[in-house]
Parts: sequence; C-alpha cells; structure tokens
Amino acid sequence: MHDETQASVNDADKQAQITQIDQDTLQLEQIKHEAQMREVEAERRYAKAAAEFDKGDIDEALMYLRSALSLMPQNPKYHYNIGFLYWKKDLLEVALNHYKLFIRYVPANDKDIEVIKSRIIYFENQLKKRKKPHRR
Repeated sequence: MHDETQASVNDADKQAQITQIDQDTLQLEQIKHEAQMREVEAERRYAKAAAEFDKGDIDEALMYLRSALSLMPQNPKYHYNIGFLYWKKDLLEVALNHYKLFIRYVPANDKDIEVIKSRIIYFENQLKKRKKPHRR
C-alpha cells in the first residue's frame, strides 16, 4: 500500500511539474508575442518619421522617432536617425548622445560605425569651441 501511495504522490508531482512547464511556456510565448508587437509598432512609427522627414518636418519626424525609441530603446537605427535630426537642428549635444548610444548598440561590424565615430569626434570638438569664452 505504501508503494501505491508513493507512486500516486510521484505522479501528482510529475503532473504539477508538467502543468508548471506548460504555464511557463505559455508565459514565454506571450512575452515573445508582446515583444514582436512592440517591434512592429516601433517600425510603423519609424516609417511615419521617415515620411515626415521627406516632407521636411524634422520636429514631427523626431516625435515619431522618439516614440519608436520608447518601444525599442536599444535599437541603434533609431539612435542613428535621431542623432542625425538633432544635428540638422544644430543641437549637437543631444545628437552626440544619440550617436554614442548608436555606437553602444550597433554590431561591431556595422558599415556606419566609423562614420559615426568620426562624427562624434567632430561634435565633441565643435562643442568645446562653443564653450570657450569669447575674448574681446
């Protein structure tokens, strides 16, 4: 009788483990789905930003890009483009910050990495010049 009770307990434990695995799998699938939906929405906003930029509306393009970035904060493409638009607005310090984030998140073999590294140096030099007091 003891063996049957033990087997029954073992079966119940196994069933509980299987149920937990099923719940964990379902939760993981839900997390993946939500991440995919955030990415799709971020790309939709990125496309709107591109359309606004093509119309010449930098402020509206920035709004959509920042909105996309809020959904995918580690996306190097968004940082690259936000940096570019702030550069166009002559807000070099903000542009510099986004270019540095681009460098942080982009793969090491990205084709634009050297251009952006050069741009970072250029911006840093420009900002130093702007901060120097003018002599009379």
